[in-house]
Amino acid sequence: MISVLIFFLLKKYRLTGIKLSMMEETGLLIFWISKRIGIIVILLLLSGLLQAQEKTWYYQIIKNGDSVGSLCLQQWVNGNITRLKMVSEIEVRFLLKIKVYSIEEAIFQEGRLLFSSVYRKVNGQEKINKQTRALYNTYQLINDGKTATLNTGPILNNILTLYLREPGNLAKVYSDNHQQFVNLQKTGEHTYKVELPDGNYNFYSFQNGICTRAEVHHSLYKLQFVLTQQVNK
Repeated sequence: MISVLIFFLLKKYRLTGIKLSMMEETGLLIFWISKRIGIIVILLLLSGLLQAQEKTWYYQIIKNGDSVGSLCLQQWVNGNITRLKMVSEIEVRFLLKIKVYSIEEAIFQEGRLLFSSVYRKVNGQEKINKQTRALYNTYQLINDGKTATLNTGPILNNILTLYLREPGNLAKVYSDNHQQFVNLQKTGEHTYKVELPDGNYNFYSFQNGICTRAEVHHSLYKLQFVLTQQVNK
C-alpha cells in the first residue's frame, strides 16, 4: 500500500508543478521499486545517492522548419547505477492546436534495466501510462493498470539509451512505449533506423557516441530533435 502511495505521490508532484530534485525523485522511485524486488536492491541503490554525476542534454523540436517544442534528457550516474529522465513538450497545430507533454524514465543497475516508465498527456488528458519492472528473471509490464509478463533476458538497451550510446551492431532495442523489442538497423555512417510495430519509424544520428539528431516519422507528421546544448554537473 505504501509503495502505491509513493508512486501516486510522485505523479501528483509532477502534475501539480511541485518541483523535486533529481535525488528526491530517484529516492521515491527506488523505494517503490524495492518493495517489489527486495531490500538488498534498495541498500545498493541508496548507497549511490550521496555522490552522483549528472549530465543534461537539450534538444530543439522542429516541424517543417519551425520550432514546436523542447526536449530535456538527464543522466544521473553513480557507480553501477544509472537513471535516465526525458521530458518533452510539443505544441503543434493540425486542424486544432495539440499540446503533448511526455516523461520517460529508466533506472539501470550494472547495465540491466530495473524500471522504466512512459507517461504522456495530450491537451491535458492522460493518454499513456506504462511501466516496465524487473521481477526476478522476467519483467512485469503495466499498461493503464493492467499487467502482463515479458519473458526475456535482462534488458540492456532501451530507446532512452539510444540517445547516449551509439548502438553499433545492435539488432534490437527495447521500446518502453510499445513494451516489446523493436528492430534496429544501421542505415549509414553513424545513422540508425528503429522500426516500430505501428508502422512508424525513427532515425538516430550520432557524433562522438551521442545522438545529435533524431527524426520521428509518423504517418501524420515528421519531427526532428536537434541537440543544442550539453551541461555537465
